Amino acid sequence: MKTVNLRRFSDPDALKELAPPRLHELLVPHRGFFEGKGLNIGPLGSCAEFDYPALATLFASPDDIPPELVEKFDMIRQLGSPNGLDHIVEGLRARSIVIAFDPDSSPADVAAQLLLRDRRLFNELHAEQAVSRFRSFTYFVSRQRVRRVQPPEDLSPLEAELNDFYEQHHRGRTARVFYREKDGHFWYYIRHAEPMKREGSVELRGNASGCTIYRPERHDLVIYDSVRCELAVHGDSRYEPELFRRAFGRHLFNDADFFPTTTKKYTLEPLKTAQRAALVSAGIPGIEAITLVEVELATPGALWVRERYQAQDVFGVFERRGYSIPMTLEVRKAKFLVHFTDSKRPRTLTISPSNHAQFGRDDDAVVLAPWLQRQGFVHPAEHSEPNSNGTLESA
Repeated sequence: MKTVNLRRFSDPDALKELAPPRLHELLVPHRGFFEGKGLNIGPLGSCAEFDYPALATLFASPDDIPPELVEKFDMIRQLGSPNGLDHIVEGLRARSIVIAFDPDSSPADVAAQLLLRDRRLFNELHAEQAVSRFRSFTYFVSRQRVRRVQPPEDLSPLEAELNDFYEQHHRGRTARVFYREKDGHFWYYIRHAEPMKREGSVELRGNASGCTIYRPERHDLVIYDSVRCELAVHGDSRYEPELFRRAFGRHLFNDADFFPTTTKKYTLEPLKTAQRAALVSAGIPGIEAITLVEVELATPGALWVRERYQAQDVFGVFERRGYSIPMTLEVRKAKFLVHFTDSKRPRTLTISPSNHAQFGRDDDAVVLAPWLQRQGFVHPAEHSEPNSNGTLESA
């Protein structure tokens, strides 16, 4: 079973955050299980008073609860917070969807209503919230420019390939893929399990010592930018970027190497050729100033030497010393401090050529993209596309 944290619902007061009709609707499909435990939840449509203490006791030991019920309550727990409520409201607004929730609903009750009314939309918003903290991506640039993109209606073949990998790596066949499109960006959310985890535990009924076995749940993110024709990948394990590169190329474009590993996204050469001038941000909306705060240099060849400089203003230190980054050195990593016009506190951007970037906030990539492009930190795209004869030519 997946990772769960139902301790919240082992408190009768937490169960009362769900309106009785909503709680009843969640429990009715599993009436047989509860009756087997001596708990009568009444007929469909009943709003009779629940035996909350007895129900809470069942949630205190979730090992034998039906997995479908465990998943419902665990996802409601994750999305049923004040922040989760805000995410639901903003998500519906972004999709131009109107759902009238009961006016006296708690955040948990709003999450439950959404799950019961539109499970697919609930899964999308739940996955979005789970990956909102992701700021580190590996990029793969396509070999061909595809102007029209229509994801397959059936994502089960893609899920099957991912599950083949996860099963071989002792993660079970647990992968599910959801996606949404916005402004030419296709966001694919991958939910899957990690290897089994076993922990010692004490049963709340009888205080007996035992153990709990479960699969921790993880979320990964793959974004296809149809404007730049590139794939941005966040994976928890070191194998997943390659897995996603090939799987999404195969199932979206019928070519496992549609995003080859030989294509390059970022370069830090402007730090050598332009020095401080590479940081000029005037004319870029949303950015006030950018400072280099860390740089890692390496001497190529047999005598490999690495040097790292960290300062509030690295170029300021270099200028006082009369030092310029030599053209013979390789710039392996750079960390920038970015002052945004809408934020009092600056945030960081880290680039490791040629395909890795880490942003201070998940939406910083959109603001910084024009600056990175203009200042030469992005390699020129070398796509190919069919010409009138059906062969490929440079785009």
